[in-house]
Amino acid sequence: RWASHLHKNYEYKEALTHYKRMYDIIKNDKKRASTILQTIGSIYNVLRQPYKALECYRKALIFGKETGKAFNVVMAINAIGTTYNTLTSPWRQGFL
Repeated sequence: RWASHLHKNYEYKEALTHYKRMYDIIKNDKKRASTILQTIGSIYNVLRQPYKALECYRKALIFGKETGKAFNVVMAINAIGTTYNTLTSPWRQGFL
């Protein structure tokens, strides 16, 4: 809950630390890990670290496929596409 509170209050670096700790604790539960990786990836995107975000989204996609959780698969694919779009959009180049 605390990590979610930090995330909602734009305290991204501290939220990232808490979400990473949560991931380390539950990484063997691939359904939950997939969701947390999505969140970590979104924080990396906000912090303008798209390559780290992509790494999280790819892991989330793998976990989603392995567990058969279609929602996580779709969310990961969407996040990957959106992140790649920010990497290739000319107007975004100056921001990365």
